Amino acid sequence: MAGMAGGESVDLQQLVLRSETVVDDVLRQQLKEVQRQQEKVFHELLSVQRLLDCLPLLQLQQKQQLRAMRRHRKALRKLRLLAGPEEASSDSDEGREADEERRTTAQGKNEKAAPSEPKKTDCPPVPVDALVNIGCNTYLKARGDDIGKLLIKVGFQFYLEMTLEEAADFLTQKEAILLKKYDHWSAKCADMKAQIQVLLQAIAAVVEEPALRAFPYA
Repeated sequence: MAGMAGGESVDLQQLVLRSETVVDDVLRQQLKEVQRQQEKVFHELLSVQRLLDCLPLLQLQQKQQLRAMRRHRKALRKLRLLAGPEEASSDSDEGREADEERRTTAQGKNEKAAPSEPKKTDCPPVPVDALVNIGCNTYLKARGDDIGKLLIKVGFQFYLEMTLEEAADFLTQKEAILLKKYDHWSAKCADMKAQIQVLLQAIAAVVEEPALRAFPYA
């Protein structure tokens, strides 16, 4: 009887040691890898959301610069310093929007069956001055040739030149995909934490050690 009890205790100790090895060498290492993937997706999602937040400011600055350029050209034409006819259209956004609405309603009456496509307007390049962080919170002045175009990273170190409207559409779709990825890794991380918690509780119940019941990652 004593030999059987001793054999059972040895088998139990080996089972506990193997279970602890699985927790330390397998599950916790897998959890670290899942957390790294989750953090990677989080940083990418954060950069996309920051750029999306900056797009309205860039669009507003582009409109203001174009309005100022139109007023400048109009003033030069009045002073006969710039060749070309004066612009008959108003510089106000309300007038242009009203003209566009009238044109779109007229086109809608003539072509009811045709799907409406977004009309692309060719805007002249608008330069922009900016401060660029070159590292260690050190900023240098930089000048962009056109505020209306951005180089967006589309993957595999490839960059594509887009207008502000195209960048907004692309980044919105990319944000939705990254949110799904982040939810996937978050669910996987929670599942692995639950597995580790259950296994540690089983080990604690077997060896009757209350100190093992507390799980630091729970």
